[in-house]
Amino acid sequence: MAHIVVFGAGDWGTALASVAASNGHRVCLWCRRAPQARAIIATGRNPDYLPELALPSNVEATGSLAEAAVFGKRWIAAVPFQALREIWQHLKPLAPHDLRVCNAARGMEALTGLTGSALCHEVIPGAVYSVLGGPAFPEDVAQGHATALVVASSLTEEALEWQVLLSTPGFRVFISRDVRGVEATMANSVTAIAAGMVRGLGLGDAAMTAIITLGMAEIARRSRNMKGVPGTVLGLAGAGDLWRFCTENSREFRMGVLLGQDKSPEDALAEIKHTVEGYHTARALAAQGCTLAQAVAQVLFNRGKPKKVLEDLIKNAPLGGDFTEEELQRMG
Repeated sequence: MAHIVVFGAGDWGTALASVAASNGHRVCLWCRRAPQARAIIATGRNPDYLPELALPSNVEATGSLAEAAVFGKRWIAAVPFQALREIWQHLKPLAPHDLRVCNAARGMEALTGLTGSALCHEVIPGAVYSVLGGPAFPEDVAQGHATALVVASSLTEEALEWQVLLSTPGFRVFISRDVRGVEATMANSVTAIAAGMVRGLGLGDAAMTAIITLGMAEIARRSRNMKGVPGTVLGLAGAGDLWRFCTENSREFRMGVLLGQDKSPEDALAEIKHTVEGYHTARALAAQGCTLAQAVAQVLFNRGKPKKVLEDLIKNAPLGGDFTEEELQRMG
């Protein structure tokens, strides 16, 4: 039986705590707000997220970072990505020497463009790092619907350990050593905003297909630049997660729909009422030269008109192929 700490009592953190506890492990769920932790202790349910989910009795809750830190050496990060640095900085003095971190937060740091692995190694350099990626909706997990994800670590034995800790009959976890490739696919959230704008504008399925194709090309290019394994883009973390993001259940897709319906970014965020990581990821990727992210950032931060921005994107983006000059020469 392992002792696992889940930092973040939102819907994803709550779902992961339930999964780990259902495997017989002791789980401590850290809540940013102490009243939320007290409610979970008293009722066995999270009153704010997935309230219909009855948490196993071996899930404990606390509003104290110090209490959570000493609970166990395996930490799952499920806070909004933009809060990771702050949380890890507070936790660094409390971290055990053999700390294992599994990052389930999706995105990139908006101000620095750092991925989760780079951020973790900067703030807590001694931690053994893994990342959890792939298509998952917390509501589906809470209802016991089949879910498949991938956990990646540079150490095969570490990925295998997380696989054993988290896998259940309905929650299947595959393993990978391609941390960079999995983190490259975090750009899927930005594609979903663009795809949602297509839906909101009523531009049709052909335009939607073009945008999603461009999104796939962007994560393939990003993975290549990060020296990821090419096949990861076609797996759960890549194509699988992109498909998930571009559905009505995705916050990013819903935000895009609202933008396409002429809502302001501020009004769209207020209507969704939850963290939209693609909003922050778009800023970071735009600064790194990602064509699709630059288009989305025009709408989010520079008051660009969604219809014109998308039409220009489809007109000018390289949708027909993504070959280097060397590859073209080899093809004759």
